[in-house]
Amino acid sequence: MRSIAIAAVRQVIAEFPNDILKQKTYLEQNLEALIDNDLTDPLEILYAQTIHELSGEIITAIPSILATLKKNFDEIVDASVMESAPFESFRKKIILALGYKHWREVFYPKYFAKLGIKTCVYCNAQATLSIKRKQVPGTTDWVRRAKFQVDHFLAKNSYPCFSISLFNLNPVCASCNNVKSTKKILFELYEDQPGASPFHFYLEKESKGRFLNSRKLDDIVIKVKSDHKATRGFADHIGLFEIEGIYSEYRDVAEELLLKAEVYTPDYKKTLRNTFKDYITSENINRLLTGNYVAEDELHKRPLSKFVRDVSLDLGLIEPANQANH
Repeated sequence: MRSIAIAAVRQVIAEFPNDILKQKTYLEQNLEALIDNDLTDPLEILYAQTIHELSGEIITAIPSILATLKKNFDEIVDASVMESAPFESFRKKIILALGYKHWREVFYPKYFAKLGIKTCVYCNAQATLSIKRKQVPGTTDWVRRAKFQVDHFLAKNSYPCFSISLFNLNPVCASCNNVKSTKKILFELYEDQPGASPFHFYLEKESKGRFLNSRKLDDIVIKVKSDHKATRGFADHIGLFEIEGIYSEYRDVAEELLLKAEVYTPDYKKTLRNTFKDYITSENINRLLTGNYVAEDELHKRPLSKFVRDVSLDLGLIEPANQANH
């Protein structure tokens, strides 16, 4: 629910030169065999040849480059045509030749682990973990298994050419992946300069007072709004992923934050900051107060972090980063 910096992703990609080279060689060899032995339609041959010619950049192309390449492939076979039944067999051949399923097993788990994304980027409610299975003999590396699914921002059915493009891959939970399917959404995970998340959680104003009087969990009403304006052809993120429905099941977390906002008075928090200022940062203290990561650039580290951050700020339990030390 928050974008990450393209530069940071490129730094991580640079740590896997051998893996990227293997993918490039793999797709080149497979496409050559496909073109020579299996394809007869001129458009399909041209499409496959174009991927082969772009093998040096298509795997690691940043979003702006992918947007340009997208136009090039649309001129060969428009996305609406590629999605059609007559092209189903060709789509599958391209995706198989590029090795998406193979890399999903052997590369993406360690890649996304290095990237540090541990929650679904669409809902932030479910974990997306890469767990260690066994150590690679003679090394400090581990074989990992993905406990998440990979969504394609540009759907594989529309653009099989980008099925292994790293900046087209979003780690998500199974629920969000299934409901999104091939739908288009406005939220983009990778940006040049990520700002604040376009989504904001808050407690309905009247519900705070009702809960503080009744102490009944059902009196807490959780809401979420988005800065994204409705755009034709794009699904409503909050409605599509049922964000309010998901987070209504976390009223107990909101309850804890409401109670902490009562207990942790301004004087108490000031004492904490002054007492530990020499060896604990304000961000660490905020984590202690909330029980979660709350810094903007750490929201992918743990489920519910975005929700906890927004509600904590709303309740005054924590302060914005630029005010925390004042």
